[in-house]
Amino acid sequence: MRRGNLLTIGQRSFETRNAARRFVEDLLYGQPLKVAIQEPHHSFLRALISRHPCADEKIGKGIDHFTVVSSVRGRRCFCLTRIDGTKTDFTFYECVLGRRRGHTVTDMTTSNKPNCFKLGEEQSQRSEVAEVVPRER
Repeated sequence: MRRGNLLTIGQRSFETRNAARRFVEDLLYGQPLKVAIQEPHHSFLRALISRHPCADEKIGKGIDHFTVVSSVRGRRCFCLTRIDGTKTDFTFYECVLGRRRGHTVTDMTTSNKPNCFKLGEEQSQRSEVAEVVPRER
């Protein structure tokens, strides 16, 4: 990101990607587990997920709500529940980096398509995993 350019996600603007990452981490660790995230954070997360390289696959038929859940490694992650009741997790790091024309920020060593997984699929199948390391509070 060049100096002077703001990163805008929804109604929020950030001077750096690192500032956006810190904001999202605070949101992730500030929410109780398995409770639907309310406004204004719900709208922010809708804008955030739209920046994911696999946004169409993640969103599917539409977003019902977001929650925070424990990942398969015991850390926290965001979970999107679709209007049809299906769920998927997503890494916010890829969302903060955003989509890039012609390629994505995920590992594409085996194909030209980003690796998109549903919540509960085996961790070993993922080519790249970005998780948040819990910090002391």
